[in-house]
Formats: sequence, C-alpha cells, structure tokens
Amino acid sequence: MKNEEVKKILEKVDFIELGIVNVLGQLKTRTFLNKNVDEILEYGFGFDGSSVGMARIEDSDLVALPDMSTLRVFDAGGYIIGFMLCNVFKREKPFMADPRNLLKSFLEKYPYTSYLGPEIEFYIIRENKQNGNYMDPYPVDVFKPLKRELLLKLDSLGFDVKLEHHEVGQDQHEITIRYDNPLTMADKIIFYKYFLRSFFKDKGFDITFMPKPFFGMAGNGMHCHISVWENGKNLFENGTSLSEEGMSFIAGLMEHAQEMTLLTNFTVNSYKRLVPGYEAPCYVSWGFGNRSAMIRVPSYRNKVSTIELRSPDPLVNPYLAFLSILSAGLDGIEKGLKPSSPINFNLFKTPRVEDIEVLPSTLEQAISNFIKGKLLKKVLGDVASSIVELKKNEWDSYISHLSQIEKPTDTLEITEWEKKMYFYM
Repeated sequence: MKNEEVKKILEKVDFIELGIVNVLGQLKTRTFLNKNVDEILEYGFGFDGSSVGMARIEDSDLVALPDMSTLRVFDAGGYIIGFMLCNVFKREKPFMADPRNLLKSFLEKYPYTSYLGPEIEFYIIRENKQNGNYMDPYPVDVFKPLKRELLLKLDSLGFDVKLEHHEVGQDQHEITIRYDNPLTMADKIIFYKYFLRSFFKDKGFDITFMPKPFFGMAGNGMHCHISVWENGKNLFENGTSLSEEGMSFIAGLMEHAQEMTLLTNFTVNSYKRLVPGYEAPCYVSWGFGNRSAMIRVPSYRNKVSTIELRSPDPLVNPYLAFLSILSAGLDGIEKGLKPSSPINFNLFKTPRVEDIEVLPSTLEQAISNFIKGKLLKKVLGDVASSIVELKKNEWDSYISHLSQIEKPTDTLEITEWEKKMYFYM
C-alpha cells in the first residue's frame, strides 16, 4: 500500500493507534487523534524505553516509527481505529533490542524463504462452562455464531483465515491462520491477540491465551507449521517422505530444543502445559502424524510438504520465537544434521524412555538451558542477556509467591500469581 493511500485511509478513521512490542512480547500502544496524519507517519512518537523493558533508564529515549504495511482498520467500542505496528529507532538507527528489528535483520541474511502457519488456541471465559468437545457443532459450541462473525472480520483485515473449531477444553477454541512469511506472521499474531480481546470484550466476554489457565484441562498451544523454499521449490518435499533438507531442519530443531524452549515457551505457566496427557509435547522427538511428539510431520496425503512444531504457546514473543525456530532449523541444514528415528508410538502412555531427551519442566530449567546454549545467544546478541535477566526476575517473583502460599516449586496448580501475570497477556 502506497503512502498516499495510507494517508487517505487514516484521514477517515477516528483514532490512529501505534504499537511497539517489547522483549517480553507485550504490545504497548499510543493513541492519536487523526488531525496530524503527516506528522504521525513521518515522526511517529518518542517514548521511555526503560518503562517497557527495552532500555536502561540512564539512556532510555527511543522513537517508534510506524510501518505502513502493517495498517489494519477496525471498529472497537463504536470508533474506527487505524492500527499500525512500529519499528524502534535510537538516534535514527534501528534499535536492535526491538524484537521486530531483530527478526527483520535476521531475515535479510536468511538464505531461504520460509512460511509459518500458526494454530492459535484460546479460552472464552464465562461463569457457566459447557462441556464442549473437539469439533463440536452449534448449539453444543454455543459461540459458533459469534466466531462466524469473527472469521469474517479477520478475513476482511487480511488474515486469510483457514478455519475455526471448538477445541478439547471447555469453551476452548482454535483459529488457524493461513501461512505467511515470518515477519508478517509475527505482526499478525500480535494484532490477532489484540483484536480478539477487543472483539470479545465488545460482546461481553473475556478471553485468555494463557498456556495453562485451568488445572486438569487442556492448555492453549500455538502449533506452528513450517515450510522452507528456495527458488520457488519447497525444500521439504520428497514425494511421500521428507527431503534431506527437511530431515536436517528437524534435526536442527531437536539439537537446539533445550535452548530454544525458553523462546517458544516464555512464561512460568508455559511449563504447566508441557505435561503428559494434554496434547502438549514433553519429549524432544518427532514422528509422522504423531501428535504426542514435539515435531509432527503431517501425513494426511501422499505428499509431505511441511513440518509442525507443537511446543510453542500463544504467550511467545513471536518475533523471537520465529527467529529461534528458523535459526535452529538453518543450523541443521547447514551442518547436514540427521535426526534420531521417528517415534511411532504414544509418548504420553509410555513409561519414561531413557534415550529420549525431556523438554524443560520449569522456566528455571529453560533459562539454564538457554544460558548453556551457544547458537541463540549469538543470534540474539545483547538481547539475550536482557531476556535472561527479565526471566530470572519472573521466576524469582513466582518462587517468592509459592513460599508465601506454602506450595512446592514443582506444583502444577495454577496460582493466583500466574493468573495476575498472564491471564490478559
């Protein structure tokens, strides 16, 4: 979309909302009247980077400049909003503690074209839950009419939605977005979560993307379908099997799974989802059509063209998560790594398999594994130490709360601390 087209659109909205995404993956916004469209587009806005965890207080002046390609216009609360995501600059240079800038910089050097397609799960909150089950139709899925309206709105906003359905949990739902390039998809995920909260709030409901909002119920995942292309050719395709490049990409994900998990499972609550029996992986593993493995190779038809990473959840910072996934897979391809044998049995119902690695079971373990790793710290640069510091503080705060309520550190109960921290994240 050309600049002049964007200006004409913004002159017709009630408010212009500009957003940045901090290291924790949180969207932060400022709202403007549309009186000074030219000034807003050219200069963006200055902000305090220390207050959003992106800079130190002694040198915290940052500038957010809108990326006009991210413009989405929608109605909320009776007003028309023109929303754009921004890139962050410091003294007129891209600020590399901005996750969006980090992913953009990585993709400029990435030798392939990749597409990512997420399946984003969420719960709709109401007092009297129904016993809806997987793929139940209306009226068992009482929110079906509302979701039909939502799909039409998302489609009009450029999301190219594939489908929706009721998930396993009570009042749990999933919307699948058609694949896109990593940067555009990360942008879409940020706006998707923001828009869905606004949409359901206008209808009188809250929603949560929290990985494990309810003890004993299915968690919210964000299974991610991945393909890699070169010169218009899908490098994963090899008839009914998987190409050498596809196998090496899987091997890279497995090789770096321990350090990568911090970025694909970003919160204390994430690790209460990664437990047996709830369709979330616990082992560093892969298999054809195996939903108990960390990596599933979809095998619906006589052609294999994508892989599915099943460990991520919706509270990731999508820019950092995608950066870690692509970096790990690329390392596997460049080194010609070979994965272990595919798993063809249900890992959830099998006694502990000694020769299969276990994914981290707590945020503390994930932080430790990230620190021990080399690849992602190199890719992330100075941001790596910021992530470690923020996440250590998060873990310490959680442990302090557990001490106060006299719960062990390995409890799987969902605490009030977690609900306060993550329910609306």
